[in-house]
Amino acid sequence: MQSNLEPAPPGVSETLPARGVPDLLLTGLERLARDINKNSGTYLLLLLIGYFFVTAAHGLRSFWYDELYTFYIAKLPSISAAWAAVRAGADLNPPFLYAAVHISQKIFGAHELGTRVPSIIGFAAVIVALYAVLQKRVGKVYAMCGAMVPLITTAYGYASEARHTALVLGGAALAMVSWQKATGSKSRAGWLLGITAGLGIALLSHCYAVALALPFAAGELMRSVRLKRVDWRVWIAFAASTPALLFYPALLQRSGGAAVHIYPPSATRFVTFYKDIAGDGLPWIALALLILIWLGSRTGRIPCSWTMPSWESAWVIGALLIPVVLIAFTMATGRVFATRYALAAVLGLAILLGHAFHRAANGDERAGSAVLLLFIGAFLAPFLVQIVQGSHSSTSETSAAEPGRQQIAVPGYPLLSQLPAGDAPIVIATGTWFLEVDHYAPPEIAARLYSLSDRAAAIRYTGSTLFDSGYEGLTKWFPIRGHFARYSDFIAQHESFFVYCASDDPFAWLLKQLAAEKIPVRLIGSRGNALLLEVRVPKIR
Repeated sequence: MQSNLEPAPPGVSETLPARGVPDLLLTGLERLARDINKNSGTYLLLLLIGYFFVTAAHGLRSFWYDELYTFYIAKLPSISAAWAAVRAGADLNPPFLYAAVHISQKIFGAHELGTRVPSIIGFAAVIVALYAVLQKRVGKVYAMCGAMVPLITTAYGYASEARHTALVLGGAALAMVSWQKATGSKSRAGWLLGITAGLGIALLSHCYAVALALPFAAGELMRSVRLKRVDWRVWIAFAASTPALLFYPALLQRSGGAAVHIYPPSATRFVTFYKDIAGDGLPWIALALLILIWLGSRTGRIPCSWTMPSWESAWVIGALLIPVVLIAFTMATGRVFATRYALAAVLGLAILLGHAFHRAANGDERAGSAVLLLFIGAFLAPFLVQIVQGSHSSTSETSAAEPGRQQIAVPGYPLLSQLPAGDAPIVIATGTWFLEVDHYAPPEIAARLYSLSDRAAAIRYTGSTLFDSGYEGLTKWFPIRGHFARYSDFIAQHESFFVYCASDDPFAWLLKQLAAEKIPVRLIGSRGNALLLEVRVPKIR
């Protein structure tokens, strides 16, 4: 039985000619395939080096709203202080995220890249684990192709984000490869510990990681059926990770449906989720399949069989069903759902595609080499484009301030450079932008920042008070330099001020309130969806 599960010996698939394919191309692809089989460790190392270089470059970008929560909490004096802040309401994740980032900041520095190192490492674990799982079934070339899948999909965007997503993926990947090794190895004590550690990391990173029970339970139940016995040691390894759930009750009680207006679950997500996780990688995956089918059909090779055992097939199906379960759960409970909460499905997608690629080309590793090169290009292309665009924008945007305007450098917010000189207040009307601008603005600008609150107006115009009462409570842990004020008090005290907001922000109630009170607003500048406005309050209203 075991022999049916193993891939064909390396090199077998390259020996047959391919009709209508240039000999020079075939020779190059054949040499690459043979070299990968001979020096697979070197190629995997090169892939990881390229991943770390590109991802570290992405990791230098400015923090966005959610990441600043991680940054500030992890920067507290100790891990216990960070967890105490979370328990008191500073954030909603279990402790592993803050512990990992706290340690990383101590080693690499409390800055953008140092804060993102745990996520970068977690995503690297995904690449290695996928390769290890696939190479046993479809050979080293197609294992490389499958390991590349997360790098060209939406999942890769989270590799350099200082939140829980990459940690959950890394933990799930560790548990996945450990489960495969534990179920096929005689010396498996270390792999059983790997199952527990991987699931523990995932569960201690985000509460929705409990959905990982679906693929692991499905896979092991199928294995029990096929073996006609229960492997209790594996189930014990699963159970040993569950003490992490003790952190959940307090977090879930506070989370409620506070952010459900931003990420509402809906029935349409059952259909759109899989397109969302494929993202920009979908055309590349489709092109890869066409290449494989075309090359595979010209070798005259006998179609290869499906090399995935039934229990691993059950695991893949379970992983792909994670979003279905989470969407149904959030719809039933009124909780928030975002794509990243079910991103573990990308592991199932990568394994499935690794096998599909292998079968589409009838196991021809020359075709696999072509797809590997395609995916490497797809991974590097956005990075190279970003370099070119960044070089162009840096030269085009470096200019002296216009007369009467201040030259303000706020990373990510170039429109603020159009602010007229003076000390008038700057109201950040888009909730998520306030924390970001406050973090990056120079002191003289941060001192002018305001976040206004008016619960009645917020409910009237947006149906939510998500950003109207949360920031002030964060000042116990976050060094926020801006100010907070009630709308009515602020309007009474200031004759003129500036407003910075997003034109498409559904929670920015301020402009609607100003319009209702017939307070004139003048556009100073716009860039993308960002608006910079000047407001002058009439003396008699």
